[in-house]
Amino acid sequence: MEPKISLVIKAFYRRIVSIRAIIISCFIGIAIFYFLNSCVILVAEKKESILTLIVSIVSITFAILVTYLFSKLFAERQERVNRKLQIDKLSFRLNELRDIAYGLYIEPQIWNQYPETKKLDKELPYLTVFQFRDYGKEFVGSEAYNEISEKYGGEVLVQAYLSLRELANDEFAARVDPLYVRDNTVDELGRFIECARHVSYFLSEFKTAIKLTDTHRAIRVSNIQESYYYLTGTKLDIPKAIPQLSILFSDMAEIELRKLQYFLYLNTRKLSFTYRIIWSNLIVYVIILISALIQFILLEAFSPTYVVCLVSWFVGNTSCITLTILNSLTAELNITEYATLDKIEAQTKQSIG
Repeated sequence: MEPKISLVIKAFYRRIVSIRAIIISCFIGIAIFYFLNSCVILVAEKKESILTLIVSIVSITFAILVTYLFSKLFAERQERVNRKLQIDKLSFRLNELRDIAYGLYIEPQIWNQYPETKKLDKELPYLTVFQFRDYGKEFVGSEAYNEISEKYGGEVLVQAYLSLRELANDEFAARVDPLYVRDNTVDELGRFIECARHVSYFLSEFKTAIKLTDTHRAIRVSNIQESYYYLTGTKLDIPKAIPQLSILFSDMAEIELRKLQYFLYLNTRKLSFTYRIIWSNLIVYVIILISALIQFILLEAFSPTYVVCLVSWFVGNTSCITLTILNSLTAELNITEYATLDKIEAQTKQSIG
């Protein structure tokens, strides 16, 4: 519970820091309003020239902002298109890893040695590794955890078998197209990473107990060899297959799947808060421009206080844009890829729980 509260507090703090430009600009606008309101007679005399200046500046600023925002939008779109190519490539590699997991899941050379673990398919077909690992107390309590571990061969065997079952689910196993690339989500990648880690640990711990051979009875060994060659560029040495597969699952989990998860996060997240603030400022400029034009048309119908409000609003909005852009320049130079990966992983574990 404490990590979740900590993340909420940090997120709230970051949002407060992000809107400081709005808060500061509001104070500036109010200060300008009170200052100009004290000089209302001077404002009344120069009302027309002030409005002319506002219309000119707003028009120029509006044109610059539109150009900036759309160039930023097109650049973001191009980045996402380029990133999608990497996502598809890594997703296909994930398919190959899941194909290996499917081969290990149905390989009798492994599970004939542990028949009690294989009974999980019949007796607990809907139990997931995450429920077993007790990420959520509402699914499996500690007593059930110990009972399942003892009944089905031990903690490591149970979590490995459930992890292989998660990776090699019915939907994946039933696919026909070998070039099929599934649109995974960030949360799904978090689950696959956890499963790959469990499988790697199992293969590392049982490397002397498990042996694979490429005889005609080895149902999926040849397919495992093909997928291994695709992922590593080297042939799978059958006598050393188990430790080699352990290393493969570990490397895929810690490097390629985390990279895929990060790319998916970047391609599915909303536009930055800074970008949305600038769009809001742009709308405010449109309102100011229209209000100033209305004042021009009905020059005598409004009091100088109306002009004071427009000027204050304009100054405050301009201050907000200036501070927001300055803050965004700092954020653009702040590289936090690895920190973001850890954050995504922590959020994924919380969503699983």
